[in-house]
Amino acid sequence: MFGDSFFDRLARSKALSTKVILLISAGGGAFSFLLFAFTFVAAHNVAPMKPYWSAERTTEFWKDHLTGAHVAVGLQLCCGMFYIPFSALVSHQIRKIPGLHPIIASTQLAACSAGIFTWMLGAMVLATATYRLDRDPEITQVMTDMWWITTMMPWPTFFIQNLAWAYAIIKDPRPNRPVSRLVAVINIIAPIVFILPSALHTVKTGAFAWNGAVSFWLLGIMFGVQLFVDSYYMIRIVLSESLEQRENDEQSGEKLEV
Repeated sequence: MFGDSFFDRLARSKALSTKVILLISAGGGAFSFLLFAFTFVAAHNVAPMKPYWSAERTTEFWKDHLTGAHVAVGLQLCCGMFYIPFSALVSHQIRKIPGLHPIIASTQLAACSAGIFTWMLGAMVLATATYRLDRDPEITQVMTDMWWITTMMPWPTFFIQNLAWAYAIIKDPRPNRPVSRLVAVINIIAPIVFILPSALHTVKTGAFAWNGAVSFWLLGIMFGVQLFVDSYYMIRIVLSESLEQRENDEQSGEKLEV
């Protein structure tokens, strides 16, 4: 059939090898966070705009940084795309733990499936907020508030996902467990921090406002630490399993020669 020889060569190429796909998946958590962080950089929101600004000042801010806002929409929209294979790989590792009920892995992956919409919803709100800046400034201000709230406040899906992963690590009975229990501690602390911005809709100044030390800086740092640590261990596991598979293949080849 048309193109079969090309696709056969492509299928055998290193670019589409299982190891490469798994490494991309393993790094997906860290890459998702980088896209999330650069969303705010592109939107000129590091440090963030102020919740107490007037509607007119908020609108002028977006007019001054419209191109950056457009780039930020694309970055935030793509965050969840890399989070899916990363979470699928974590779920796969959870299923390898002896004696662990399958509901733990299913819960972790289901939480991811729901959680990616919290990444995308904020992007679509920002796209709407900056689409017609010649409208009534108060509408733009409402949409800006909505962008911050939908981006920084949603935590339940991430909370469940992290706790499921932490539970699995703690319950792992293997003496040579591939993931340190320190990772479990990080995945317990992180979702607790995620809860704190729940108060951002009640204040316009201070640590819990969307530009504050808790709701923006602490949340962002903890989110990054958690995803980078998880990705690091996923990459280690993929490389270790790849090496183990290669050694097994070599041993099998030696036995055939004998």
